[in-house]
Amino acid sequence: MRSRSLMTLFFIFFTTLGLVGCGSDSGGRSDFVFTNPAPVDRSTGNLTFNFGTGQQAFEVDANTETLRFDFFENAGALGEPLLTRTETFAPSVTINGVPVSVQSVRITGTDSNNVPLFTIVQTVTVAGGQTTVVPGLTPATPVSLSDLFLVPASAIVDPSGALDVVNLEVNGTGQVYLLAEYSDGTVQIVGNGATYGNDPNDPNSASVFEVGAFGQLRGLAPGQSNLIVEFAGQTLTIPVIVSSALNVNFSSISIVNPQPIAGPAGGTVQISTSGTRAGDGFVFGINPSSSNIAYEVTSNDGVTVDGNGVVTIPANVPDGGSSLITVTYTNSNGSTVTT
Repeated sequence: MRSRSLMTLFFIFFTTLGLVGCGSDSGGRSDFVFTNPAPVDRSTGNLTFNFGTGQQAFEVDANTETLRFDFFENAGALGEPLLTRTETFAPSVTINGVPVSVQSVRITGTDSNNVPLFTIVQTVTVAGGQTTVVPGLTPATPVSLSDLFLVPASAIVDPSGALDVVNLEVNGTGQVYLLAEYSDGTVQIVGNGATYGNDPNDPNSASVFEVGAFGQLRGLAPGQSNLIVEFAGQTLTIPVIVSSALNVNFSSISIVNPQPIAGPAGGTVQISTSGTRAGDGFVFGINPSSSNIAYEVTSNDGVTVDGNGVVTIPANVPDGGSSLITVTYTNSNGSTVTT
């Protein structure tokens, strides 16, 4: 009799625990939510590259600022990369989301001016949904400067459009850009690292043309001299010919002044015009007094423009008044372009 009572109590206690564990009441409410783990993306993985401790001894150039990772679906880092990532240099860098089809990576170290310093071509294996530490990096190959090119804006990343000579007219301007080609095949625009100057061996060079810090040129007097460009220990020399008037054909011209041109009543405004040369796309600032350029003004307020491109605004012109300026350039072949 006693043993039966104990069994009854045990059964009730067990049942009570079971009710509490279910977390349900008579209203069917559940206090616990059971969820399955989020599915793991097996199509990509993560790769960790160690440039310091943790693997074989490895050193990078002291000037390294950034690392560009180009990932390829072949073992030799050939062709177009499947994925490119750029990271700030650190002793250890992890690249997330690398497709499992990737078989190799090309790592390019660059300095603060984005100049390539070295490359590493590395075979890698990507484990889907996991982070893999690349066990060891192959030796870095230093990158050297192969050649320099001076190009117009139309060939800003194309050495095949390099200039052999720069033509300007008196009081006209032009803009040139320096391209650097490196031993790894990289071609890029050179920014702050380049210096532009007149020919130090020509005492008349500075009277023929002037040059700005970033390749801006202005013709000063008829004549010829050399533009000297220096970068990373290499020197590029380009002849500059300045004429009284350009013997060129423009595909288009444009007014450089901010649009619409604004000026005070009783004041003047100088019109500045540039032209894009047909053929190579070189952009020239045109001498506003060139004999090939003509100005016309359509106005109801007495605004005028002279042959030098100087707009005169009457003192009594009403606020908000407007006029239309038309500029026409006659090319050397007799055709005209207008803006």
